[in-house]
Amino acid sequence: GVTRHVIREALKRLEVMNLITIRQGSGIYVEDYNTAACVDLTDYMLFGKDGVVDFNFLKDIIEFHSYMAVIVIELAAKRILPEELQKIKDLVKELNRTPHDSDKVPEICLQIIQSFIKGAHNKYINLLFNTALRIDEKFEVFFKVTSSFFQESQNYLERIIESLENRDAEMAKLQVMRVTEHNKSKFVEIIDQLYKNST
Repeated sequence: GVTRHVIREALKRLEVMNLITIRQGSGIYVEDYNTAACVDLTDYMLFGKDGVVDFNFLKDIIEFHSYMAVIVIELAAKRILPEELQKIKDLVKELNRTPHDSDKVPEICLQIIQSFIKGAHNKYINLLFNTALRIDEKFEVFFKVTSSFFQESQNYLERIIESLENRDAEMAKLQVMRVTEHNKSKFVEIIDQLYKNST
């Protein structure tokens, strides 16, 4: 037979991978692995055995995701469905109407990013995105930078949408490269500050 300890450990690992959700007093729920799964190895490499953040690895993650954003938008320009594009337009309108200091801003920005990723129609990219979300949960400040930039630079979003409408992958990539370059430099500043604070 299998001991309770082994079962508990197995369930914990499945939860870390976002394959199940454990709710105390309610039960264990199986998630749709196509939309919820993530690569759990990232946590082990990022935090190490002692729980200390590997800041160089964190920079590598930021760099990788900057390049991934360009690939996502290129695929979305080729594959996005009209109803997916309409959802992004509706979300951008909602963002325009939402006050800058509202708690809803990060949630709307997250939905916009998720919609771009969905429009790429690539399951592996979705998996990587779910992993990135887990990092954002631990370093909330990164997502605040993206949300802030989205609100301050709505014209970039509108140009990206226009590029997707026209199936212009090159223009879409150019717009996203500008956004990611801005964010990447901010993220590196944040990482350097986090490192200084930790030493």
